[in-house]
Amino acid sequence: MNCCEIDQHISEAQYLFLYQSLYILALKSTYLMNIYDSIRQGKLMEVKAIVSQDMKAASQTDARGFTPLIMACYLGQLQIVEYLLDQGVNINAKDSAGNTALMGICFKGNLEIASLLVSKGADVNIKNKDEVDALTYATKYGHDAIVSLLQSSMDKS
Repeated sequence: MNCCEIDQHISEAQYLFLYQSLYILALKSTYLMNIYDSIRQGKLMEVKAIVSQDMKAASQTDARGFTPLIMACYLGQLQIVEYLLDQGVNINAKDSAGNTALMGICFKGNLEIASLLVSKGADVNIKNKDEVDALTYATKYGHDAIVSLLQSSMDKS
């Protein structure tokens, strides 16, 4: 039975247990599962397994200062973004350039994730090290729907 067949025959709880078990085995053999690889590949269950073993993994930063949330947003991984937010990660955390997850989404143009971030309390007024905010990125890259979302959010605050 290959991994695709396994996915069809077990529950999410069993799947999570399996990944948790694999995670423990990986640690024992000095191989550390990388949350960023799991995010890049859109593997929500792996992300859940990693975070369930070490909650700090949900907030760790990579070499560029990206948090898992920033990376998931930048790559358009909606389910992973939702999961990380449900785990209580800092929605306004900044990378090494001072960019937030909302800024990354405004650069990329994913309205669904931008709406989620705003609805969950992302600060639309934060500026990065270059004094650029999310609205500037959304405007610069022609994401008009996100521009409208951010402007309406600014009007409410």
